[in-house]
Amino acid sequence: MALDATAKIMGMGYPVYSPIVHGHPVAARAGIHMTDHDFWMKVDAPMMESAKGIIVYMATGWEESRGMAHEIKEFVRMRKPILHIQPFFPEHRSC
Repeated sequence: MALDATAKIMGMGYPVYSPIVHGHPVAARAGIHMTDHDFWMKVDAPMMESAKGIIVYMATGWEESRGMAHEIKEFVRMRKPILHIQPFFPEHRSC
């Protein structure tokens, strides 16, 4: 799901960094747990600082994501734009 959305947004000409797409495959290879919140927040921090804004892809479960909640709070704190978008693909929507 994250890969599909990242590819679609990149295909529209926007530079995108997705912590899931760009980080999880490397973490899997390194044996780093995918849900280690503290680890991922340290990895995300410099990316959030350098980002111009955040796109919140509102796929199933996004509101329960501890990481997403943290990222949104950080972008509010930094006064950077937050864009909420609906899923592009039907299979990413809630039932």
